[in-house]
Amino acid sequence: MLKKITLVSLLFFAFSTINAQEDTTKVWKFTGENKLTFGNVALSNWSAGGTNAMSGLLSIDYKYNYKKDKTSWDNRLILMYGLINQNNAGFEKTDDRIDFTSTYGYQIDGSKWNYSMLVNFKTQFAEGLVDSTYKAHSVDGDGDPIYIEKPGGSGNYEKLMEDKTDRVAGSKFMAPGYLTLAPGVEYKPSDNFKVNISPLAAKLTFMLDDRLSSEGAFGVDPGSKMRTELGFNVDGYWKQAFSDNFYMENNLRLYTNYLENFGNVDVDWVFKLNLTISKYFTAQFILNTLYDDDVQIERMEDGIVKTGPIIQFKSSLGVGLVYTFE
Repeated sequence: MLKKITLVSLLFFAFSTINAQEDTTKVWKFTGENKLTFGNVALSNWSAGGTNAMSGLLSIDYKYNYKKDKTSWDNRLILMYGLINQNNAGFEKTDDRIDFTSTYGYQIDGSKWNYSMLVNFKTQFAEGLVDSTYKAHSVDGDGDPIYIEKPGGSGNYEKLMEDKTDRVAGSKFMAPGYLTLAPGVEYKPSDNFKVNISPLAAKLTFMLDDRLSSEGAFGVDPGSKMRTELGFNVDGYWKQAFSDNFYMENNLRLYTNYLENFGNVDVDWVFKLNLTISKYFTAQFILNTLYDDDVQIERMEDGIVKTGPIIQFKSSLGVGLVYTFE
């Protein structure tokens, strides 16, 4: 998996370097940030208890932007992949993200507004395991089903059933994959603050896994490989520097579907705090908040297994190595 990330980043870097060398008018600007954050907990004869754990997160954030006269073209590629190993039980991923956004803009009469076309593609590298609860036979020590008498003392017996939980793939590469096409207008007073508004945005959800497709996962019709939505899309970006080595960054995406359940808003918000410790070391906190009306989350509430949309949270805090360039 890390080979895939490395290959994509090297190809993107090579392409960018070649174009930068050919560019004599300085209309292109390329910046890149490569980060490796890590964490470790090691216990030995620790009376208070706990779990040994080792984790790592590789992230790549490249921006390749064009600006000349009234025309602008902003491109951003974010790749992330994280792993954790607890009690030497094997590695399991903690983060997995492929996110590419390209926005073309043409300035409106010297104002801070642009006519714009935004394209976003989003998926993941590897399968993500989730807990799945199902009904199964209860068995004895020999593996034979356990029978219980039916109510009423009728002398009839049935197999004892119980809830069991197993780990299954809840997502994979391009299952789902998202492609958003959003023509509209963009308010862009600076590179650190911009809002893109599209009243007629198309959102395509790809489901290229047969089992997940048959289950109708992520809102696709059972058996279908793709779902098409038409709705209202807002993309916002805000970066605020508090000092030379400390900044906050927000990426917010809101979408509501005209064709189904209009008014139910899908939310994808990534909040980041970054502290530069030295030239090659950084501390970072990331909070990702998600809500998608089409994503069914299985969970336990009051002893009952429930399935439905719910707000999702993911946070990470780490210290690691960083290499940036322009």
